[in-house]
Amino acid sequence: ARGVFGNITAAAPGGAGNFQTNTSNSFPAGSASVMNFTPNVNLSNHFVGALDTTGQLFVKGNVFSGTGLVDLLIDIQGYFI
Repeated sequence: ARGVFGNITAAAPGGAGNFQTNTSNSFPAGSASVMNFTPNVNLSNHFVGALDTTGQLFVKGNVFSGTGLVDLLIDIQGYFI
């Protein structure tokens, strides 16, 4: 597969932040986020993410304020060949 699509959820975020996806474990400055979240609000969003050459999806969570903790839930619903 070259990419996946699905649902990403921020559960019990302790602060404001976002999630980013990328094809490698290095995230360049200014990478677009697939979801922005606020403190204490569970939020979900659909996303499309590219996979690296080994079939891995990399997700980075950024919390800009608050406790810095957030639970990440990902439900893969399909893939692209």
